[in-house]
Amino acid sequence: MAELVVIDGPNMGRSYPLGEDTTLGRDLDSAILLADRRALARHARIVREGDRWLLRALGDPATVQVNGEAVSERALVHGDVLAVGGVVLLFSEDTRPAPPPRGDEAGSASDPTIQARQKGYVDASSIIQRVEQGGPANQRLATLYRVNHAIGAILDLDPLLEKLLDILFQTFPVERGSIWLVEEAQRELVPRASRTFGARTTREAPRISRTILKEVFRSRESILTQDAMEDQRFKAGASILDMQIRAAMCVPLIYKDEILGVIHVDSSSRTKALTREDLDLLSAIATQAAMVLANARAYARRQEYAEKLKALGVGSRRVSALLSREAILREAVQSAVSVLGCTKASIVLADPETGRLSLSSSVGMERGAAGAGSLAVGRGFCEEVVSSAQPMLVSDVEALRGHRSLEADRRYRSNAFLIVPILRKAEEGPGDGGGEDGGPAHPAGRAMGALSVTDRTNGGGFTEEDQEILSVFAVQVGIALANAELYEQATIDGLTRVYVRHFFFTRLAAEVRRAAQLARPLGLLMLDLDHFKRVNDELGHPAGDLVLRETGAVLQGSIREGRGLVARYGGEEFAVLVPGCDRELLARIGGRVREAVEEHAFRFQDREIRKTVSVGGALLREGEGGEGLIARADACLYRAKEGGRNRVVLEEA
Repeated sequence: MAELVVIDGPNMGRSYPLGEDTTLGRDLDSAILLADRRALARHARIVREGDRWLLRALGDPATVQVNGEAVSERALVHGDVLAVGGVVLLFSEDTRPAPPPRGDEAGSASDPTIQARQKGYVDASSIIQRVEQGGPANQRLATLYRVNHAIGAILDLDPLLEKLLDILFQTFPVERGSIWLVEEAQRELVPRASRTFGARTTREAPRISRTILKEVFRSRESILTQDAMEDQRFKAGASILDMQIRAAMCVPLIYKDEILGVIHVDSSSRTKALTREDLDLLSAIATQAAMVLANARAYARRQEYAEKLKALGVGSRRVSALLSREAILREAVQSAVSVLGCTKASIVLADPETGRLSLSSSVGMERGAAGAGSLAVGRGFCEEVVSSAQPMLVSDVEALRGHRSLEADRRYRSNAFLIVPILRKAEEGPGDGGGEDGGPAHPAGRAMGALSVTDRTNGGGFTEEDQEILSVFAVQVGIALANAELYEQATIDGLTRVYVRHFFFTRLAAEVRRAAQLARPLGLLMLDLDHFKRVNDELGHPAGDLVLRETGAVLQGSIREGRGLVARYGGEEFAVLVPGCDRELLARIGGRVREAVEEHAFRFQDREIRKTVSVGGALLREGEGGEGLIARADACLYRAKEGGRNRVVLEEA
């Protein structure tokens, strides 16, 4: 008979007999119902194949473990401890011969073929108690089983390290313990949990011998010193002298030939408090802990990756919803720091004609660092990314000494950075859109710019997953910029950089409808440059173009963002549409525009040109359409010109 016994989690102590095919999960139809929120509807199944019982994961293999090791399929043996979701179970299989019948048919009760009888284990405590009864030789086995039971199903890193420190202080006569883990991106040991006996766990770096740490990390071998103060290997260490360290042990955490960190314990009150047997036991505990730690890290990476994907989706939707180039760039750098947990991000774009890079948007940069020509993580790095159209991930910029991008001053807190290209749509070649040989177009030269990030808030580096996520986001930024360029070509006048006539009429119709629905006013100003023809006749059309171009900029600067829409109505005539505007406000805006043009000095070559503008304005009448509003504002403009120019005339109320 085979069965599963719940030894940790809801329904502890309950046993479930196994059939030929048994499903474990939260689904009510499951043969073994897992009452834990982390369990899937169908999480795992156990099937019998001949004389074997096979456990198979139905979801993520990392959430199905046998004796602390994640499995996708595993043959079970008596005594295996299973962690499925958040429930821990013991596999028990009674393979003893069936007892003979009682009475005369049974013969002697002392059947020589039966050497021992034992009831099935009810829970983990009964297993540990049974093992401990085997004497001192079994104490280590009992400790290892206790460790496996305590940490085997923990997936969150901080609770796992907390529990591991509990075990260390319960098992060894030590006063301090610390666990150092390898920061994955930069491959450096950092303290993740440390504690003094009787105190709380912290992340602060304890005063321990870095010599011991480095040696264990380098050699991957455990170290025991029974009196560090007298040990010739370590007696010169300042931390050993300061902390009066006597007995100490340090062991590596290794899983699948990868060193994940080290465990360090020590005592300052007793020499020879730790033995070789203690070192063997701590090494065995570290082997178990490394396996669980790898699972916890994998779980944390999946959680972090899921959060980044969620933030990526939000950021992509935001930039995709914008049609203003400047707004897209601002949103892109803000989303980049949010997605990757950074404090600094920047976008550089290449000039379409010269190819020269310039800083287009940044966040977290100091004022001096964001000046003209200054790039977030070095011009040379960005130039390489743009020219090759390939990302650049650097874990330690110090390893690139001599690179022309490095500067003497340190503007960044971190040595790690990540740059990805912002690609424009691939140019189609001959044939089916590939290169000259019919293959895919070469990526070089397709980058319109680069997006860079640095200074992670956690002080760490960047991973290949970060590179993948930022590259996907950069694609969305490139698409949004391309869409904004198309939108601009359709709506923005190439010379004056204000809206074109067609877009003005589209917006006018929409604002007229909105004014009628909301019963709010709508104002319109019509403007015309005075004596503009003289500029073309006397100085030529290049001078006229300069005046028109700068007039567009002056008008934009005179109208607060969101207050009005400026459009080129035709030739040297402009229109300003102002929703929600009464007559008093319309007069103020008209006066401000007139004064701004009059005060502006148009400089062409060595000549200074002064111009004025005539302005006419009107408010939408009830039941009126856009054409009627334009006609009345235009009539006021005519009166302004007839009245001597350089003045504002509004329709009488």
